[in-house]
Amino acid sequence: MRQIGTLPAIIVIVFVLTSCSSSPPADVRSYPVQISNIGAAVNSAMDEFAPGITANGLRMIFTRGSTTPPYNRDFYESALVGDFWKRPAKLTGNVNTDRNEGSPSFTADGQTLFYAASDRPDGLGKSDIYRAELEGMDWRAGENPGFPVNTRAWESHPSISPDGNTLYFVSDREGGYGGLDIWVTSRDSEGFWRVPVNMGPEINTPGDEVSPCIASDGVTLYFASDGHPGLGGTDMFVSRHIGEKWTSPTNLGRPLNSEQNDEFFALAAEGKTVYFSSRRDGGFGGYDIYRAEPNPFPPGAVVVLSGTVRDKRTRVPLVGTMILRDVATGERISSHKSNAYSGEYLIVLQAGAVYEVEVRSGEYLPETSRFDLINREAYGEIEHDFLLQKEYEDARLEATVTADVLDFSVLRGSSGHRCLRIEEMVTRETMPLLNYVFFDEGRSTLPPRYAQLSAAQATQFTISSLPEGAIERYYHLLNIIGLRMRQRQHSSITLTGTTDGSEPQRIAETRAQAVADYLNDVWDIERDRMRLVSRTLPEAASSSRSAEGRAENRRVEITSADSELLTPIESSDVERILEPSSVRFYPSITAEAGLSRWKFEVGQGTRVLRDSDGYTTYPDSIVWNWRDLEGDLPDGDTLRFTLYARDAEGSEVRTEPQSIPVQLLTLDRQKVERLPGRTIEKISLILFDFDRADLGERNREILRNAAGRLHSQATMVIRGHTDAMGETAYNLRLSERRALAVKNELQGIVPEAATRAEGVGESVFLFDNTFPEGRFYCRTVQILIETIE
Repeated sequence: MRQIGTLPAIIVIVFVLTSCSSSPPADVRSYPVQISNIGAAVNSAMDEFAPGITANGLRMIFTRGSTTPPYNRDFYESALVGDFWKRPAKLTGNVNTDRNEGSPSFTADGQTLFYAASDRPDGLGKSDIYRAELEGMDWRAGENPGFPVNTRAWESHPSISPDGNTLYFVSDREGGYGGLDIWVTSRDSEGFWRVPVNMGPEINTPGDEVSPCIASDGVTLYFASDGHPGLGGTDMFVSRHIGEKWTSPTNLGRPLNSEQNDEFFALAAEGKTVYFSSRRDGGFGGYDIYRAEPNPFPPGAVVVLSGTVRDKRTRVPLVGTMILRDVATGERISSHKSNAYSGEYLIVLQAGAVYEVEVRSGEYLPETSRFDLINREAYGEIEHDFLLQKEYEDARLEATVTADVLDFSVLRGSSGHRCLRIEEMVTRETMPLLNYVFFDEGRSTLPPRYAQLSAAQATQFTISSLPEGAIERYYHLLNIIGLRMRQRQHSSITLTGTTDGSEPQRIAETRAQAVADYLNDVWDIERDRMRLVSRTLPEAASSSRSAEGRAENRRVEITSADSELLTPIESSDVERILEPSSVRFYPSITAEAGLSRWKFEVGQGTRVLRDSDGYTTYPDSIVWNWRDLEGDLPDGDTLRFTLYARDAEGSEVRTEPQSIPVQLLTLDRQKVERLPGRTIEKISLILFDFDRADLGERNREILRNAAGRLHSQATMVIRGHTDAMGETAYNLRLSERRALAVKNELQGIVPEAATRAEGVGESVFLFDNTFPEGRFYCRTVQILIETIE
């Protein structure tokens, strides 16, 4: 049974199959998978579906079009930058046409695209599979591979193996098991496609099997079906090729599957993060692309080998033919090409073998490298540049220098500009105050790390004068409290002094008194506005079994019925985002008489922004972050760079100045030109006590206050953290619980926002864990919010 995807004007869209789906079986399991919409930058009121992901997970091609006829479906590309997918753009070149294209599938390197198209002059049937090549940075027009891949029947939903040699696709051709089936074909030694083979009754049913996705390990197949028992519509399944057979498909379970149509599974080589298409409640309209993690059925381990092929002397990118061989057998496994524009390549290697990669390019001498993956058991990445040289080069003294400022990258996606782009963006940060003052063992005097002012200095203190950084601001806690109490004359506080459990009770009282004395002496806060309390241990004590826990219990807790006294510190700034974030220069000097002096310079007008120099040797590359010695960025003028060299005989050479345009996109310019903007906000939720994941009223108040700035165009990444105390696995689970607690609260406040939660445990330390305050600030959930305007 097929729906709108088989109309003559359309190639592919998911199927409405509820009427022929099986009733939900009792054995469809649930897995601890977090599902999130990838956000308003990519998804819209139109259909976005069938994502194709490069092996490194940084580029995505997907199909976008209207939800109603005539659909007008084209391919769009987006790139993952940090935590967010960029606004997509149509694929450059000739692969998109005035007809409909759909269901893209990359080879691992992102340079060959298989897809489906119908109503073409060269078509054989109702829908055919096409193949397009990336030529530099533009896609060539797709070519129909003809029979036996395509027939007079309906062929669509291609999935190409990482090496480009095996093709899985969907067809209703004769010889199937009913409806749509999944078929497979491979190339022979001459490069021709063999007659496709039906994948058999283990995979195919009398119903429809669609959207196959072969993982990077080459033996794990994901697909969707309404014929296998599922939850409704199409469900996604997984099967593995073991020996000579495919295993019985396993339903991926909830929440990857739902009662709606869930299909077009895609994943990068690491195998943990899944992208798929679904029409779910809370989306942006039509089919949206979703992210899921972790994959409950990940593929086997592979290693992604990537880098560039360049001229060894000039570092100019080269088109190189790359032959991959298994060293043990001498078998030629596959061939690849580096990109004609950037010289980049990407190859997926199966773990457990030794490989040899030979690279050839025109008149250059071949270069061979070996990669030993015998003992690899987990996903990995290797970066390796192949530098080719010519057999003979005649130059007494010659200098060249190139810069890698490119507007397209096979590995990172298209930027759309070959320059330094400086974009102004509004950033906001909310940093709650940790309301504890910690004391040294046996002491009741304020530690010197806390900022202590004189009464005269207090009159000049303002919130805007606080230093940058969460911990640096925290050390002004008493000054912030003093300033706010001075401004709010009717507020009062309770100071609760505590011990580590082994200290005398009296020291808890003197600690509270020390805080009260400072607020009275420096900030002139009346003593009757401060209530002093003492306890042996805090009410929410840290574990006394460790020195770190005991240090955290030696504190004074500041509480108040006036929530404004401890309200978070909010700041807003205009940040300049650089694309690319840095530039790499490749100097090259040939000096037969010997090099005696060299100098590299980047300037703007009469200013020198960056320079390097030396004598007999020079670096392979020079990386620059675009800032001068004072830390300032270039303005809107063009940058120019040169390389000077002098040999031992006194001969000199200087390269002609080369330019890098600078595009400065200010907020004012964005408004005048009505360019779409975005805002990035970071909210830090601290005050998770030791081994706790409950939010507490203060954190709930922070979220309620932020809700007014959030709307349906917001994409939120909620990331839980912990300190270094305890076991690593336990801390990871704790950080996940904290992140989920925040996500659940936010979904009740702004249910329409695209939200994902994840825990990183102690894998990323946000602050130094030496002092108690650093550990408390690590017990946090950070919310990164991108808002599309």
